[in-house]
Amino acid sequence: WGELASAAPPRHALGQCRPCAYVRSETGCKSGSRCTFCHEPHLTQRRPRMRPCLGKRVRLQKALEKLEGEVDDYINIKNHAGQTFHLMDCLMSLTLPETVRSSESTTKRTFAKLTTYIVQKHRYSIGVAEL
Repeated sequence: WGELASAAPPRHALGQCRPCAYVRSETGCKSGSRCTFCHEPHLTQRRPRMRPCLGKRVRLQKALEKLEGEVDDYINIKNHAGQTFHLMDCLMSLTLPETVRSSESTTKRTFAKLTTYIVQKHRYSIGVAEL
């Protein structure tokens, strides 16, 4: 690997290294030979999931709070009309902002959080048919 070699190869041979998340990226590892993570090839070249930046986390939290408000409104309307609500109908009635729709994994995590919110706040019990 030439100048990209890191200080980790001895640990790599022993299976005690941690792969560098940046060495295979477009920009590469900026630490180069000073990097404490391994630059050697690994069986799994999957990069670790990077934590979203603070701005995106704040936008996702605000979007989740807005969606929780929509859920409350939906359930209150159903309750006021004397109707029961179904979890999937409630979730499908929501208008997801672009921040949430940006990736499938973000959408899935948001729906999971909303399901937990509905179960805890509205004491909704999930039937086997809804899973």
